[in-house]
Amino acid sequence: MQKAIKQQNKILLRKQALANRRQLLPAVIDMKSQKIVEAIRKELAYRQAKVVFLYMPLPEEVQVQSLILDLWSAGKTVCIPYITSLTSGRMEAVRFTSFADLQAEQYYHIKTVPLKEDTLVAPENIDLIIAPGAGYSKQLERLGMGGGFYDRYIPRALGAAVWGVFFAEQELPGGFSTEHDQSLDKIFTDKCIYSK
Repeated sequence: MQKAIKQQNKILLRKQALANRRQLLPAVIDMKSQKIVEAIRKELAYRQAKVVFLYMPLPEEVQVQSLILDLWSAGKTVCIPYITSLTSGRMEAVRFTSFADLQAEQYYHIKTVPLKEDTLVAPENIDLIIAPGAGYSKQLERLGMGGGFYDRYIPRALGAAVWGVFFAEQELPGGFSTEHDQSLDKIFTDKCIYSK
């Protein structure tokens, strides 16, 4: 019973956080994204990471394309999600080397690159995961979109630091996590950084 109540609460919180995010104008999203990106660039763990798992942002998410360009310029490996099973919430990290390689939307309007044996990046080789989400709490909780993709992937990336990127408007009251939800090591917003 308690689990069902928590799940229902997460659905309501997700709707609230996404509604807050959708109210942001494109120019505001760009300005806020730039603040978040600048804060990440100052982090030693970001500069030292050799393999970084990012994402191709939807228009209303934190825009991280400039981080991807930075990492490529520094000779780092960038990977992005490739959903392998929608029904079981599974994804893999695929090497991303050019915006020209992006395919049409796969699932959830997410753009990715083709999954090939030579583009697959093993989870244990990832140094840093930077994940978007619907909402967050100051207690380093991440509320995803409800598919559980990151929650299933993160435990497989044993050596990776896991950061979340959100707009301040996506903040939620803490305590919404369930036993399968993965917490974050650090959260970057346009107003603040939260860490363990």
